[in-house]
Amino acid sequence: ASAVTDYIVESVLLPNKKVKEGFNSIQVSTKDGQDLAGILVRESTEELVLRDATNKEISVPKKNIESRKMGGSLMPAGLADILSPGERLDLFRFLIELGKPGAFDAARGNVARVWRVNTSVPADGQEKILQSNPLDKGWTPIYTTVSGALLRSDLEQEQGGGHKSEPIFAAARFQTAKGGPVKLKLTGANSPKAWVDGKPAGGDNEITLDLPAGLHTFLLKANTSDLAAQVKLECPDATFLAE
Repeated sequence: ASAVTDYIVESVLLPNKKVKEGFNSIQVSTKDGQDLAGILVRESTEELVLRDATNKEISVPKKNIESRKMGGSLMPAGLADILSPGERLDLFRFLIELGKPGAFDAARGNVARVWRVNTSVPADGQEKILQSNPLDKGWTPIYTTVSGALLRSDLEQEQGGGHKSEPIFAAARFQTAKGGPVKLKLTGANSPKAWVDGKPAGGDNEITLDLPAGLHTFLLKANTSDLAAQVKLECPDATFLAE
C-alpha cells in the first residue's frame, strides 16, 4: 500500500519522472504549422493517429509531418501547485481509493455519470425538447460523483443559483445490447416527469420499459427545489454513455 501511495503522489507532482510503457506521448510538428501531442493509437504508411489529453483521436497524414519525436506524459507538470496542503491530501486520498469497491468504484457502467442539462426552455418548448438531441447546442454536460450521484447544487449552479421554481431538463444516454424489458431506477426525485426516447415513462421512481437494442435517451423534467441533495439513475440492463 505504501508503494502505491508513493507512486500516485510522485505521478501527480512529477508526471514525467516515470511514464508507464505505452503512455509516452508523441510530439508532431506539421508542415502547415501545427504542433500536436498525443498517445499513439495506430500508425500506417499513410497516417498517424494520436489520442490527445481530451481523449480525442487526431489523424495526421504522414505526408504533412515535418518532424516527430517522443515526449513525456500528457499530464502537464505543476497541476497541483495551486492546491493548498489540505486539498492535496484530499486529492491523493481520492486517487488512492479510486477504483476500489464502494463509493469510488467507477468500473460499473450501469449508473449514469454524465448528464446533459438544458435550463433555457420556454413554457411552450417542451415538445421541441422531447425531440431534440442532448448533444445539440443548448445542452450542457454535468458530471456526477464517481458513484453516480448528480448533485442538486450543480444543477442549481447551472441555473445561475436562482430561479429554482423554473423546470430543468436533464438527459442521460444509455445503450442496450439486446431488446426486451429494461428496468430503470431513479432516486432523489419525487413523482418524476420522465421520458425515454421522447415517450412518457411514468411518474414512478422504478420504471420498466420494453426497449429495442441500441441507443436510448432518458429525459427528466424537474424543479431543483423538488430534488433531493443527490439524484441517481441506475439500470442493470444497460450501459450508460460517458460522453
